[in-house]
Amino acid sequence: MDEGKRMLYHALVVPLLIVFAMYLVFAMEHFGHYDFRALGIYPRKAVSLAGIITMPFVHSDFEHIMANTPAFLFLSVLIFLRYRRIAGKSLVSMWVLTGTILWVIGRPAWHVGCSGIIYAMVMFVFFAGVINRQRSMMALSLIVVFLYGGMVWYMFPQTVLPHISWEGHLAGAISGITSALVFCEGKQDDGTNALPDEDPGFDWRGKDISDGGIL
Repeated sequence: MDEGKRMLYHALVVPLLIVFAMYLVFAMEHFGHYDFRALGIYPRKAVSLAGIITMPFVHSDFEHIMANTPAFLFLSVLIFLRYRRIAGKSLVSMWVLTGTILWVIGRPAWHVGCSGIIYAMVMFVFFAGVINRQRSMMALSLIVVFLYGGMVWYMFPQTVLPHISWEGHLAGAISGITSALVFCEGKQDDGTNALPDEDPGFDWRGKDISDGGIL
């Protein structure tokens, strides 16, 4: 197996495991008649602190999880492919920080879904591209913003419907920028942190939830 394929396969492992877990939780809830809303985040309620970790695995309906899957998979694979050395700790940082900020600033309702993590990864890819002077990474993040549908406007309460968790999106954006600033070194190195564009060795909306949930 050549180096490029090997790197791609390794980059797929963690993102695919996370997506599999999302769909497993979704299938258990919607076909097994479980209610996993309590695995989300209810801001400033101690009982929902575990939701900082579990919230991204819970989705309100099939349309919700399908809307999030392509962007999550593309961005997470891109990060594990292009930022191999820092990908794991960056994703953990974005995951925990997004949930923590949301727990602090969110409205009193159940927040579920992985869109906050998506916002975090978009901001991470963009600002990591700025720090490492990688125009291609910046362009890819802007393409995701365009395809995902008005991402910037979904971070402010004045421009979203009441059931959309703008707080989760804003929390994700903050955590993505923070993680890029903390973990990126500001240089094009040997490829373990960020692969240079010219590296010759290297041949990615919501619906209501019952009982006042938002996503």
